[in-house]
Amino acid sequence: MQLLRSTLILSLALVACSSDLSAQQAAKISPVKPAGDPATFGANIQRTMTLLATSTA
Repeated sequence: MQLLRSTLILSLALVACSSDLSAQQAAKISPVKPAGDPATFGANIQRTMTLLATSTA
């Protein structure tokens, strides 16, 4: 009987706490700004791949 009562009290406490947690708002995080000009992203990939391929031979 004591175990049933303890389980019931714990369950009610968890339900009461869960409503408080869901009421809290998530922190607002601003989007990350681009590191550079998006038009130049990947401009030197072919050169990099060639250098990697020839440096290990």
